[in-house]
Amino acid sequence: AAAPPPEAGEAAEGEPEPAEPAEPNASSVGEADGAPLDPLEERYACADAAAYDVDLGPVDVAGPLGITLEANGVEHAYVVAGHNFSLTVYGLGLGGGEQRIRISDGDGAPCGGAGTANNTRHLEGPLGEDPDLPGDGQDLSSAQTWEELRFASSGVYVVCWCSSLSGTCGSDRDFNTQVGVVRTEWPGFQVTDEVGEPLRAIVNVRFTLVLEGPEVSIADSLRIVDHDVECGSEESAAHSRALRGPLKDRPNLPGAPVPGRPMALAWADLRLVEGGLRRICWCSGETHACQTAKDFDHEAGFFAAFLVRHVWPDPCA
Repeated sequence: AAAPPPEAGEAAEGEPEPAEPAEPNASSVGEADGAPLDPLEERYACADAAAYDVDLGPVDVAGPLGITLEANGVEHAYVVAGHNFSLTVYGLGLGGGEQRIRISDGDGAPCGGAGTANNTRHLEGPLGEDPDLPGDGQDLSSAQTWEELRFASSGVYVVCWCSSLSGTCGSDRDFNTQVGVVRTEWPGFQVTDEVGEPLRAIVNVRFTLVLEGPEVSIADSLRIVDHDVECGSEESAAHSRALRGPLKDRPNLPGAPVPGRPMALAWADLRLVEGGLRRICWCSGETHACQTAKDFDHEAGFFAAFLVRHVWPDPCA
């Protein structure tokens, strides 16, 4: 007898069994160019921030982080022109002392630009004399210090760094890393009389000049010059021809302490034989010999000398 026909889905006698339908291959989901994706890529697809949730740790970059400024053992945000200070570059893996710095004018080229392989002409002290002077310190890889620096003028200066890894620290481009900015200010002075009032001298009448400020010292000197003489110019090396008294006879006569005013110095028995506006040029005795004109490049203030008829409307009053 003939065999009954196979039921639906069954293979006929002598024919191979039909293959089972293939299950979807999870690894084939999202395949590109036939290559399966990495399991993490497959899971997250790395398409949003949530996919990057594994912290592999920090990355430390060797190099300078910044600078600190110190004067008289105290850290400062700025320095005073004419006074010594130390500058420290701190960071990670700075090196072993082969590194160099340059201090450039803030209004000049950026670090690495033209002229930044040279220090500003206003820098004085060991680094000003020897630009290749290395920094000092107990652990040079974390901090390097340059001491006894000072500026001859106020202003803003930029500190440029050479790591010595990519050059010899001899060209502008070697100093292409800015590590900090140094702000330099003149001391704040007040010019008064012996009782603390603004000084107003009268021609041919003796007066006392008091210079008051946080930076004054008995080592300092001053010059009283005519109003059209610029401090630091050749004419500022000497007092005005109109000045009389002990300061005229001894140009570097130190000021006398003022009772009750610890930050003030006084010069007494002065006299002017001509009226007009006078400029006071100051020299820091801490850092300068106070002998040449350029030593007196800071303007400490002004005062006026009046004729009697300019002081009282009625000379007989």
